[in-house]
Amino acid sequence: MRVNLDKKVSRRRNSLFYAIMLGILFSWSYAHSQTAALDPSFDGDGIKITSGMGDGRQVLQQGDGKLIIIGMNGGNYAVARLNLDGTSDNSFDSDGIRYFDFGGFEYGWTGAIQNDGKILVLGAPEWGPSFHLLRLNADGSNDNTFDGDGIVSRNVGISGVGNLRIAIQSDGKILVSYTASSTN
Repeated sequence: MRVNLDKKVSRRRNSLFYAIMLGILFSWSYAHSQTAALDPSFDGDGIKITSGMGDGRQVLQQGDGKLIIIGMNGGNYAVARLNLDGTSDNSFDSDGIRYFDFGGFEYGWTGAIQNDGKILVLGAPEWGPSFHLLRLNADGSNDNTFDGDGIVSRNVGISGVGNLRIAIQSDGKILVSYTASSTN
């Protein structure tokens, strides 16, 4: 497995990029939006409070419409899957949510869904010099064909790893980028 790293240290440049992207997204969203209304077919009132997910960071939609929520709870990565109607998908780790503890206070930052349906989850310890990349099967179990146990951990030698991003190239290679606050 090959993980390409793009070390982005300049927060000013990233902040400007994100401000521009938010402006573009809000402009597009405003120009193309319909009347906003919650969908009552989703969890009865259009709102889902996921028990066990203290801080949701990203929502991904699978090919079958189910939602993957990536975040953290109690200092551990949390990955949850919801059915189309907003209920927990109990076929995902038997209760719809899975936790990962790497021994510290960690955030699940982001993720992606591969063409084969496998779920990538990327996160890092708070202010730590490392990141963890997980690959899960559709049922929430670790994909043991991915680095032997479904987990790739890398110490990148830079403290304050954050703003993690992941992309999948057309050839299936996984790209990881991040920012850092200082070098060691």
